[in-house]
Amino acid sequence: MNNFEKNINRIEEIANKVENNDLQIDEMSKLYQEGMNLISISEKELKKIEKDIEKIKNKNFNKETKINIKNNIKEIEKIHEKFLNEDLNVDIAVDLYKKAVKLIKESERVLEISEKNFKIFDFEN
Repeated sequence: MNNFEKNINRIEEIANKVENNDLQIDEMSKLYQEGMNLISISEKELKKIEKDIEKIKNKNFNKETKINIKNNIKEIEKIHEKFLNEDLNVDIAVDLYKKAVKLIKESERVLEISEKNFKIFDFEN
């Protein structure tokens, strides 16, 4: 059992004692202070755990982002090569242009999301 679980169990014990027994005011005050201290410690631990989970989620998101952006860049490079190396009729050129614009916008959107995530979470520390 880790400290977080021990703290939660102790908080439950304190709550049960306060609810079920006639305690002296001094004992009740000590238990209240202990409980509040444990709650504060547990909240800090929980926030740290939540932050760690978000970092893991963002790492996974960023791996997927890299893959998506690399794939988009490869597709855009292929489109660029077609423009340079092939005689294209107008309809095909327009379709390729639209596809390239779509890929660029998708990459920009993913990069904006990544940038926001880095601003929310301080990954440098």
